[in-house]
Amino acid sequence: MTVGPTGQVRGHVAIDMGWRTALVLALFFGFCLLATGISLWRIFTGAPVGVRITWQTGLLLLAALWFALKVEDRAAQFGAVLLVLSSGSRILLAVLGASAPVQSFNALIMRAVNAVVLTGFCFYGGYWFKQRIRRI
Repeated sequence: MTVGPTGQVRGHVAIDMGWRTALVLALFFGFCLLATGISLWRIFTGAPVGVRITWQTGLLLLAALWFALKVEDRAAQFGAVLLVLSSGSRILLAVLGASAPVQSFNALIMRAVNAVVLTGFCFYGGYWFKQRIRRI
């Protein structure tokens, strides 16, 4: 330990994981914060909802499905299943040929679901980091 200029004892911070894991998870946490901010901004500004299915919708579906199957925490699984439901419902409605108003309404609801899930993932990521950082 070192003594600071005010005479207080200052400790060091230890992370209970490898530096590569910490870096990847910090990047994921930053991406999660950015995605949450964008999602909330779109909701509060009333940005138009797109009904078009893109490669990002399929990628989100696959990533959320993989995450739901890999993670053991029930809360994280529930969030991942909600993301699977969000992307899957958009793809399913497009494949079934639902009308544009139905697809728009679904996309509007799923935008709010995505914002709630992303906000939850941000809080969960902060809590997860808090559990693994300690002062020595």
